[in-house]
Amino acid sequence: MSSRKVLFESFTIEERDMIIDCMKERYVSRLSAINSRPFDFPIPMGLIPLSEIPEDDDIGCIRFEEIPNYTLPFPVHGLYDLSQHGPVKEEI
Repeated sequence: MSSRKVLFESFTIEERDMIIDCMKERYVSRLSAINSRPFDFPIPMGLIPLSEIPEDDDIGCIRFEEIPNYTLPFPVHGLYDLSQHGPVKEEI
């Protein structure tokens, strides 16, 4: 069942290209890379769908469609993991 959910959460090639264009336009100064690859079929067992990853203080979901001036015709969610990065240092 989880493999089916992973497939339902994936994007078509056209949708992927729209997402990449949007990210490059909006976040160009904050991106170092955008990676994408197609799924191998059959989809491997045991993959966890994005919608089933539990959120806590470090891990959460970015719901891009809730950001002002969102332009894509479909919702896009992403995952962040603050434990993978050092703290942001504020300049005084």
